Amino acid sequence: MDVKLGHNPSFVWRSIHASQVVVRGGLRWRVGDGSRIRVWYDPWIKDGGRSHVTTAIHMGKEGLVVRDLIDLNGKLWREDEVKAMFNERDAKNILVMPLIDEVSADKKFWQFTTHENYNLKSAYHYIKEHLVDNGEWRKEGSWTKLWRLKIPQKVKVFLWRATRDCLPTRCRLQTCGVHCSDRCVHCNNSSFENDWHVFFGCEKLEPVWSAAGLWNIIRESLEIADGFISLFFQLLDFLQHEQLLRK
Repeated sequence: MDVKLGHNPSFVWRSIHASQVVVRGGLRWRVGDGSRIRVWYDPWIKDGGRSHVTTAIHMGKEGLVVRDLIDLNGKLWREDEVKAMFNERDAKNILVMPLIDEVSADKKFWQFTTHENYNLKSAYHYIKEHLVDNGEWRKEGSWTKLWRLKIPQKVKVFLWRATRDCLPTRCRLQTCGVHCSDRCVHCNNSSFENDWHVFFGCEKLEPVWSAAGLWNIIRESLEIADGFISLFFQLLDFLQHEQLLRK
């Protein structure tokens, strides 16, 4: 983890070297005897993705290791010393960590999987949640429920695209520079073809939703829904409830 980039690295080596920030962020120490873990510089606190202590370094104690905080005779934390040295957040997280007699060696592990081994899926989620500002792309909704639906994968992807503003409706095509009318061809060109219209607004849709047995619930929800996505997830909750009743 401390390897240098070098003076003339290849593209592959630069890419591998750059990934260290991800690996470092996901690694955490499991405390054995604490002799290898530097209190102020190593990730060893269990608190989601924030594994370093947040207390300011005490002058004269820069070389402190976790072993210095443990009473090795009883394998217990030196509680009074911990509370005096660390802020409330750090002290609380330190004192709840178990010290197991059988575990004598400090060990690094990947903290974002249950089996404690690195994999690409957990690294991707770590990057998405902690390293990249993706606030503008977030949308409220029960996304887990959508992906757990017992329907073909291509239908899930279609519904996901619909709720993420990715469907090529005529209004959206126009914003992308496509020269076309923004009117719905099924309504005699009297209404704008956007997501709401494609799924709920077009006059041709009522027979389709009625045949599916959903028109009544849609009609009731139309009055209170905040928008297309809100109504979509209301329907999703209704369908899941119906599924549970049939079991």
